[in-house]
Amino acid sequence: MLKSITKIAIGQLVPHPHNPRRKVDVDADFLQSIKENGVRYNLAVIPADPPEYRKMVKSKRKYTGKYLILAGHRRHAAALECGLADLPCSIYDHLTLVQQIGMMIEENYQRKTLTLAEEISAMQLMLEHGDDIRGIATKTGISERTVSRRIRIAKKIGVDAVEKSERMAGARINLDDYDKLCEIGDEGLRGDVLEKIGTYEFDAVHAAALRQERRNASKEKIENTLGETAQKIQPNEEIENAQPVVKLYRYDSQDLAAAQEAAQKAASSAKVFYKEDTDGAIHVFASESSLSKSISAADAAAALEKQAREEILFRLENAFRQAYELRISYVKRLTVTPEIRKTVEKAAILALLTAEEPPGDYVARNILDIKQGKEIGSWRGFCEKIIEKNSFSRDALLLRSVYARIEPGAEMYTNADGEYLPCIELENAYAFLEKIGYHTSDEERQLLDGTHPLFAAETIETGEAA
Repeated sequence: MLKSITKIAIGQLVPHPHNPRRKVDVDADFLQSIKENGVRYNLAVIPADPPEYRKMVKSKRKYTGKYLILAGHRRHAAALECGLADLPCSIYDHLTLVQQIGMMIEENYQRKTLTLAEEISAMQLMLEHGDDIRGIATKTGISERTVSRRIRIAKKIGVDAVEKSERMAGARINLDDYDKLCEIGDEGLRGDVLEKIGTYEFDAVHAAALRQERRNASKEKIENTLGETAQKIQPNEEIENAQPVVKLYRYDSQDLAAAQEAAQKAASSAKVFYKEDTDGAIHVFASESSLSKSISAADAAAALEKQAREEILFRLENAFRQAYELRISYVKRLTVTPEIRKTVEKAAILALLTAEEPPGDYVARNILDIKQGKEIGSWRGFCEKIIEKNSFSRDALLLRSVYARIEPGAEMYTNADGEYLPCIELENAYAFLEKIGYHTSDEERQLLDGTHPLFAAETIETGEAA
């Protein structure tokens, strides 16, 4: 509570060791104001003499006869530089450490001077000293929902990681990005995505990580299914008179069914083995005596060839989807400059002159954030949906709308054998994106011009000699 108001010698004032604001910046304008007008607003301080305060701050510094600053660290730093002798102070007492930190957060939060790392570090310290989310919200004047979001970020990502990302990407980071990071349970995948936070690739990498996490969970389920009855062998181990049964790499319901079938064979006294290759695929083998019918060498080779082709198509599908997500992510995060606006307006005029049908339903929903269940329908209907999206700035709305007309979607541009098929629509999409600053990756370029190594690849590792 407030005890008294008085002037205190500047030498008796000490920055609080738990000040959430790690760096106190004093600019030239603020210094000039202090020189001309002095400090007009009281600092909030608390006596540092009582043993309980010294114990709470856990510092070895000598605080005898001094005061810890709760509010006014910037004014104090400026006054020191200006050579002022004393400062007006409001003296508080009987405040717990949690209450002290709450006061410091509240002051800085209202002025929007704390970084996210500073906010979550201070809130985490309050939790460590026995407070809870409701208590932190009450003491800081911040909503419980906001406090909960920050505590979740602190637990899932960590203060140091947030601080590092803020140094690297700064204002380009949206708080929602940290919420998206918290969706990823795997620490390694989350770390990989964190490296891309604040960049145009973030959304695409985040989506890929979520897919990988789902695949990893499915893979674990498949391994558990096989492990109940089949025998796991080392990657370099070979079984005499064993033939390949199936290669599992999608880790979807189809792969799970195949694993269950192999496990059933193993349970019925069949000799079934499985091993994992360097790409993470699982190869299932069975001894010849366990097979229901003998398989000729030609049939076995044909089966392996078919399986290899299916795997190529699967990997190509993933590559095209990743490229699509990169393009969409760039457009949705791009800040429209006057120069970019000119390019977009030209493309908009062309789209209006040539448009007959609305964009693909999937693309339109994706880029304009239209929820499932709402029909797009005619070109007029599509335009009406655009107008409804008043949550976007006019420039962002125009960019998204135009690009929805240009983007061909996430489909593969290959035939059934995985051979490259040119796509003029995809070429036009990249030409437009590069005009507005997009940097096409090497893999995207290979998908575009047909030089990607997966196109019509003659062989792919199957775990067995061809």
